[in-house]
Amino acid sequence: MNILLGITGSIAAYKSASLASSLIKKGHKVKTVMTGGACEFITPLTFKSLTGQRVYIDSFSVEYDRSHTSLSAWGDIMIVAPLTANSAAKMAAGIANNLLLSVILDFTGPIFLAPAMHEDMWNNKATVNNFSVLRDRGIYIYNPEEGALAGLKTGVGRMVSPEKIIAKTRDILKKDYPELLKAEKR
Repeated sequence: MNILLGITGSIAAYKSASLASSLIKKGHKVKTVMTGGACEFITPLTFKSLTGQRVYIDSFSVEYDRSHTSLSAWGDIMIVAPLTANSAAKMAAGIANNLLLSVILDFTGPIFLAPAMHEDMWNNKATVNNFSVLRDRGIYIYNPEEGALAGLKTGVGRMVSPEKIIAKTRDILKKDYPELLKAEKR
């Protein structure tokens, strides 16, 4: 399966390295699309090393080759982990002001989101509404868990573990898209 892994600017971005590694071990191909903010938390070189693939960041780079359309056509599924409140709000509004958001807007396969943010942001009425809009569009959302958050706080907002993302995604695919799992290694 060809998996697009989107990463936004959150301290939880370090968990995405484990997610990418686990997906590769299961026999999937992974291409990573990072926001500029994500690159402040973890380097693109990490994902290039783990996946063996170029990492996509800026839609206006020297290597620009209609990246958003070529990436969206390549992927079977898309996982965005972590997803910030900012990127979720832009998704809900249909804003595509970076490469990741452009790929999401152009992508027609199943999309899985693993939000990560502070508890007050997660519970904010605007955020609740944004995720409701995304769910209504058929996007799968793995609600954050309770635990340690950035800034030495605790509460609901911690991104679910890579293991849970893989297990939940696999369960959904088995039910709704079984043809996509045929090449997966156990």
